[in-house]
Amino acid sequence: MAEVRRGPFTFSDGCGTISRDLMLQMFDAPGEMMHSALQIRFGGTKGMVSLDTRLEGRRLRLRPSQIKFASDECSLEVNEVARCLPGHLNREVIMLLSTRGVPDHTLLTFFQREAQRAANTAIEDGERAPHEAALLEHSSPEPGGAAAVAMEALQLPGGPLSEDPHLRAIVLAVRLHRLELLRSKCHLPVENSRLAHGVLDERGVLRENQMFLRERYRIPGTSEYYSRVITGRAFFVRNPCLHAAGLRFVDR
Repeated sequence: MAEVRRGPFTFSDGCGTISRDLMLQMFDAPGEMMHSALQIRFGGTKGMVSLDTRLEGRRLRLRPSQIKFASDECSLEVNEVARCLPGHLNREVIMLLSTRGVPDHTLLTFFQREAQRAANTAIEDGERAPHEAALLEHSSPEPGGAAAVAMEALQLPGGPLSEDPHLRAIVLAVRLHRLELLRSKCHLPVENSRLAHGVLDERGVLRENQMFLRERYRIPGTSEYYSRVITGRAFFVRNPCLHAAGLRFVDR
């Protein structure tokens, strides 16, 4: 596929497409959800491929920017499926926000508040259950994982959390992990934010400074999901973000 360029900028860097039939073959488990995009490796190529329902048969279309080296390997590997995770700031973004005029005392207050929240290990009563559930949710639990099970347990009515040593151990382990991320990478969770994979608008529907974001949630205690489209104005941060141009406001 040809690259999409505007002047010196390449907007299609690392983005390709995949047909519906090929994706169905890759995810042939009963009840498997059709994903909107995948992060893949195919021989010496890698990057994101988005689902293109216009393609017929089993087809994978790649761009030159995705080719890293020549290879005879023909296996198609999926590194990750597109999904939304709780968003956070990191050291690079904080430095750019500071250079763009955000007061340092505001960022420092934000950091201190999160450090205090993560260090608070008092989980002796059920009144703290919503707080602990939010903590586990920010830890990006996988369905069926220990953190996900603990998060669902915290949302149920019951006695003091200290009576369940296994649940308490999970919460404390998550807290220690959060503190380490704060110390080493300045990971600051941000409410109402999402970390998502980005792909090119192959159909040319979106206008300048627009993005489309739809997130999927698992209903607690079930294997069912529901999705919603996020609308309104948003602050967009590219990751990795090494230049102030990676920070901008967009419409969703």
